[in-house]
Amino acid sequence: MYSSIKVNPSLQPRPLAASAKVYDLDYFLRGALAGGICCSITHGAMTPVDVVKTRMQLDPVKYDRTPARATHTPEQAPG
Repeated sequence: MYSSIKVNPSLQPRPLAASAKVYDLDYFLRGALAGGICCSITHGAMTPVDVVKTRMQLDPVKYDRTPARATHTPEQAPG
């Protein structure tokens, strides 16, 4: 009954790659370098935002709910 159905050859499962990929030291060093660059960009961008958020949470009266004031308010020297 189903012997007359033609299957497109491009839909047939293909074998895996003929040669196995070799992951050498250079591959892992490039991955580590890419991760380090991405992490440093993200950390550099988000740390100042977190500092402002923390200041606003610790002293909401002083920073008056606006992030701009939290970044421009000078710190008073104690004593």
